[in-house]
Amino acid sequence: KNKNFSIQDAVQKMTSRPAAVLHIDRGLIKEGAAADLNIFNLQDVKALSTYEEPEQLSKGFKYVMCGGKIVVEDDHFLGRNGGQLLRK
Repeated sequence: KNKNFSIQDAVQKMTSRPAAVLHIDRGLIKEGAAADLNIFNLQDVKALSTYEEPEQLSKGFKYVMCGGKIVVEDDHFLGRNGGQLLRK
């Protein structure tokens, strides 16, 4: 059965819902929260990885922020790691 849902529902299923299940403070945009954000135009997003080249980055991301640091800008990885290991 093919079940369609909105981009808003898709984002929520990948962010705040799993974070809530794991009881971690992630997945919501609010004051004081970790700034893990993706800024993109849905029509521009394209997956480029294949089985032969699994490390190919996707296209269409204006900004990717991890922990408040910009790590991708205009589809280019900036060589920074803003993330951190989350422990429950």
